[in-house]
Amino acid sequence: MQEAMRAAYGRGLEVVAELHRHGVRIHAGTDSGNPFVVQGAALLQEIALLAEAGLDNEAALAAASAVPAKSLGLTSGRSIEVGAPADLIVVRRDPRRDLGALADIETVIAAGRFYSAAQLEEAIARYREHYSNITWEYLLPLAARLTR
Repeated sequence: MQEAMRAAYGRGLEVVAELHRHGVRIHAGTDSGNPFVVQGAALLQEIALLAEAGLDNEAALAAASAVPAKSLGLTSGRSIEVGAPADLIVVRRDPRRDLGALADIETVIAAGRFYSAAQLEEAIARYREHYSNITWEYLLPLAARLTR
């Protein structure tokens, strides 16, 4: 089974690369409807997988930003200016050179509200404290496995 999964994974990467070479719009996904999926982390993983499939860093980043915006007909999301939608992250390093920079967030601006790195770390700490208990760590994952 594991061998088949590895082969399918490799083939999936090949298919994505081939689609990209032929100009198919590639969108990064978050699987946000799935239980136990953390959307931000899932999106970072998806971007890394697209790079693993052969997209350069700029194309992998665009798959999570400009490409879906274009597919949805959102033309105003490409600039930072007064009155423009203000959902963005500011990272400390250039993710076009190293996708790992996406995890090194300095600031988030969501719906026009500014969140510093310190505020984000505090929110993450509260989240971890809330979900660090037997129910979330053991019982719900066990229940999910048993219902498959």
